[in-house]
Amino acid sequence: RTGNHGEGDGEEEVVAHVDAVARCRFSRAGRTDRPGLRRFPGVRTEGLSPWTTNGRSRLVSNTARTYDLVVWGATGVAGGFVAEHLTERYGADDLSLALGGRNEARLRDLAAELALAADGWDDLPVVVGDATDPESLREVARSTRVVCTTVGPYTEYGTDLVEACIDAGTDYCDLTGEVTWVREMIDRYHDAAESAGVRIVHSCGFDSVPADLGTLLVQSFATAEFGAPCDLVRVYLDGAKGA
Repeated sequence: RTGNHGEGDGEEEVVAHVDAVARCRFSRAGRTDRPGLRRFPGVRTEGLSPWTTNGRSRLVSNTARTYDLVVWGATGVAGGFVAEHLTERYGADDLSLALGGRNEARLRDLAAELALAADGWDDLPVVVGDATDPESLREVARSTRVVCTTVGPYTEYGTDLVEACIDAGTDYCDLTGEVTWVREMIDRYHDAAESAGVRIVHSCGFDSVPADLGTLLVQSFATAEFGAPCDLVRVYLDGAKGA
């Protein structure tokens, strides 16, 4: 989880989160060489379309957005890891990326630092908003295809952004571990997101990714080897720590 208003705990929390978001650009462009999409034995990915939600085409077009992806909270620790990873892995020709947050000066400093360190980035645009100002969040959401937010605690700073993304027809992901808030978002916004064709993807960080992907791999293996999934999967974690 991130700390107060975008301050994060460690790089481990954002690794899987980053590649899942970044490859949206490649999916929508019809690319098959999608970086970060690993194929595991026994895990079916064929037939899964990034274009639809429950078989429905997106109802709000976002093909003319200024950016493919906005990293919201880019000047925080976790957001910085996300932005660094994206600029190292992709170039400006691959991904239209912007750094988002509330402090323009810090954002521009980060943009200059990342552009200098990574090949393929002469300039990184910034978008400025405030997590406590719903209208500024709507402006951010309308500018991009995807918002990747590392700004927490999400119970305090996440709800308005989820709503803004649904209103704008913009996909959303976060790395929250606040399960009661996730439950609240599902109860409040699932129907609206489904109707808008918007993907709201929570908990794409360390709090859930090892358990989710680990369970997927175990169940895929069990089904392939024994003809049925396991009744129960227990996940143990040892020796992990933040940066």
